[in-house]
Amino acid sequence: MLAALFLLLAAAPGFDETFRSGLLALQRGDLKAAESALSQASKLEPGDGRVWVALAQVRRRLGDGAGSEAAAGQAAKTAAGNRPLLLALRTYYFEAAKPLLQSEHFAEAASLLETARSRVPGDPQLELALGVACYGLRRFDDAAAAFLRTIDLDPAIEQPYVFLGRFPDQVPDRLPEIIRRFAAYEQAHPDSHLGYFLHAKALDAEGADAETALKLLEKAESRNSADAQIQFELGMVLDRLRRFGDASRHYERAAQLDPSDAPTQYRLARVYGRLGREEEARKAREAHDRLTRSQEVVR
Repeated sequence: MLAALFLLLAAAPGFDETFRSGLLALQRGDLKAAESALSQASKLEPGDGRVWVALAQVRRRLGDGAGSEAAAGQAAKTAAGNRPLLLALRTYYFEAAKPLLQSEHFAEAASLLETARSRVPGDPQLELALGVACYGLRRFDDAAAAFLRTIDLDPAIEQPYVFLGRFPDQVPDRLPEIIRRFAAYEQAHPDSHLGYFLHAKALDAEGADAETALKLLEKAESRNSADAQIQFELGMVLDRLRRFGDASRHYERAAQLDPSDAPTQYRLARVYGRLGREEEARKAREAHDRLTRSQEVVR
């Protein structure tokens, strides 16, 4: 009897073999076999974070959200100072959040990414994804905070600047900080239109000197004259300066570049009215109403 037990113990696969078996099953898409092998491996070596990350990935693909997060939590306990494991954990969270963001399940994505940033601190891609989720929820202050943290971690990533440029008027308390970041991006990329455009847009949202914003936008236009947003912002600033004829020309150019933009038609109608061009104002109002209705149907 004792001899038989010793034989059984000797035949039992160890951690490395069991872990490798689970990874191979995962690679060939046999998720049930992978889950079984990796669960066994996690019992053999509960302090090995690699098996917990792999198990989290398998359970997520099996639709076991709670089990997946439990495994990710176990991985996080062993990940401090382990760069390869932190990268694997980051990849797990990023892959889990991506379909939620794409399907506009922003609340679920934000919750998952809040957990992710606590378990994988200091990762710019997770901060960026969290900002996108908060932006989708119209939690603008939280979104701005996440995008600013992204810039702190990696100022070379372009997306957080672009997103911050979409809603500077929604976060007035953060505008001075945002303006500083846009100015720094402009100085670091003098040949790009983006920094000048974003800097000007934030200054305009702050209600700062319109002439300064205009000069920045002219620099942006000189680098990219075919950008509808730049043309629209030029129209807005010139509108503020009561240069209505110049404003109308930039709004018209913006409408040519992006005929589907309802706000451009609205602004055109207003400036045409101020110029006494009533027939053109009427047509712009009709275009605005038509575009607004079509966008409501799409939503």
